[in-house]
Amino acid sequence: MQEQVTLITIASSGNGFNRTEKETRNTIFCTEYNVGRREFFSAEASGIKAEYKLNVWSHEYSGETIAEYKNKRYKIYRTHTVGDEIELYLADEG
Repeated sequence: MQEQVTLITIASSGNGFNRTEKETRNTIFCTEYNVGRREFFSAEASGIKAEYKLNVWSHEYSGETIAEYKNKRYKIYRTHTVGDEIELYLADEG
């Protein structure tokens, strides 16, 4: 089933005293899949709680490290290219 994910880029500018951050958001379609057992335990061994695996079109992903999915922010901790798609693995941002 098609869902939507918002990919987020944060750009910082300025120096240490006057730093500003600008957030760029790009909402695209995705397909949600179960995080496999191997991926789940591999991530857990690294202290990461794998929560979602989303497939998106490769040309729509530009190296973002943050995703907003189902009204919650996640970090994209791993990606994997499969043909014309890329798998995004999401973990709690905390």
